[in-house]
Amino acid sequence: LGVGVFNYENFELQLKGVLKKLNISENHVARWESSKQKGPDNRAGDIIHWWERSPPYNSQGTPFFASQGLYLDSCGERTAPEFYNHVQQEVLYEQPTAIIVGTFELSTHWWTDRNVLGRMLAVAMGVSEAGQRLEWSQLSYIYYCRSLGWEDS
Repeated sequence: LGVGVFNYENFELQLKGVLKKLNISENHVARWESSKQKGPDNRAGDIIHWWERSPPYNSQGTPFFASQGLYLDSCGERTAPEFYNHVQQEVLYEQPTAIIVGTFELSTHWWTDRNVLGRMLAVAMGVSEAGQRLEWSQLSYIYYCRSLGWEDS
């Protein structure tokens, strides 16, 4: 690996071999979505982490992780209520196995400046109220922020 043009097919075969030698089930391996490959059949790992787009309709019923629209380093303008609504109206609709909120490349300064904790709380509130289709509650948000010792902005 690493010499010449990258060959995805060879990489997947090698990765499958490593997993087999280590006796690791592909049911326990998550992989990012990939536009470079033909489909999940030739990939090692049975869980796809959809980070840029929603999974195709035919992937329902198989385990997957969702992050689309939940990267806090690139969604700086989105407010906590917008994250809550995004989770309630779009992410949960796909019925993911897990939801991953991305916090890449954020220094401690950016955590405060971009209200990362508050927006992560809004995502958690959206998930905890799954299936209820509730409207954003500023009072609940303020209550949770204050009980955790955070600013409620």
